[in-house]
Amino acid sequence: MVRSFKNLTVVEVQHTTFAWGTTHMLANFLRQECVLFVYLQHPFEHFRFYGARISIYGRGKEVRTRALSSTRAPIPLLLLRDLAVTLLYVVSMKRRFHLYIGADALNAFSGIVLRSVGLVSRNLFYAIDWSPRRFDNTVANRIYHIVQRWVARRSDFVWCASDRIELAFARLGVGRSKLSVVPPGVDLNRAKGYAGSPPVDRGCMIFIGSLTQEKGLQLVVDAMASIREVCPSATLKIIGTGPYEKVLRQKASLLEPTVVEFLGRLGNQDEALRVIAQSAIGLATYHPNDRSYSGFAFPGKVIEYMACGLPVIATRTHEFMDRIEKSRAGILIDYDKSQFVNAAVSLMTNDVLYQQLRKNAIALASEFDYRAIFEKALARIWEGLE
Repeated sequence: MVRSFKNLTVVEVQHTTFAWGTTHMLANFLRQECVLFVYLQHPFEHFRFYGARISIYGRGKEVRTRALSSTRAPIPLLLLRDLAVTLLYVVSMKRRFHLYIGADALNAFSGIVLRSVGLVSRNLFYAIDWSPRRFDNTVANRIYHIVQRWVARRSDFVWCASDRIELAFARLGVGRSKLSVVPPGVDLNRAKGYAGSPPVDRGCMIFIGSLTQEKGLQLVVDAMASIREVCPSATLKIIGTGPYEKVLRQKASLLEPTVVEFLGRLGNQDEALRVIAQSAIGLATYHPNDRSYSGFAFPGKVIEYMACGLPVIATRTHEFMDRIEKSRAGILIDYDKSQFVNAAVSLMTNDVLYQQLRKNAIALASEFDYRAIFEKALARIWEGLE
């Protein structure tokens, strides 16, 4: 760790489901390292029953946290409100920050504005995801790409969650010197503590994440009846909520009541890790549609599964899945029900295969400690920030 970073002041702004993810790990890292860290979390559009949350930390200790009231309005108005909240709050602090981190284009845009008025020295755009066709509406999709390109070109640094996102921005004319690949990681120390904790339910599969059609969980629910014909104890646990939950619950209602369990949003990360570690198989069965960003965004949940000792069943949607296959840390499939059934049954019934893949999964995850990832990435931009 570079000692001078202890004297830096940093702002991080993100849109979130308030579930543990890479931007939350970054915030956890920064609040422990900075003399002053300001953390703004805006809810995603389908989590607007929550209000924005603003937290301030001084030398690792929480100074205060403020929760704003929730707001219901059309999405464009909500995004404008988020922009206004970010700008007004940072301005109200009446001080200059060394670094501003915006974890999507809108939030990074705020950083560019604040830099232009002298309240931020450097601006960092953390591109967690990207999609060539983010919206069905042609005009909206064009605006999305214009904003992405404009913000990336004007930010001092651009972190990309995957090689594919970095390549996409390079093709948009963003200078290679400002681009870095910074993938999601995992808290290895916490995960390892749960990975060795019995009992593991060998028939239990687990999914964690936002429940959207693109995540492809419908494939799993549709396959449960066939899996249970061979493995009667097979079950599925789902951690998370989202706009596709109603459809998934309708599909699950056709099965026996205990087969699919919706756990919702768990209270903290330790609770989630405990549930994951007691399961046997992690799921990342992304739907291969052209609106999905899954082929570009790094599948952070996969690292979390593996760190807890779970082999994964994943679709061939992301470049990282090739590493899983080469490392024999899981089974890769096409988005196909019969392939999924075969993979699940193999892992549930073949103990030798399961234990080998479990060992390999833990080994692969050990390369993705989030503290090491952020230390390395921040080393590129620490110089000159003081």
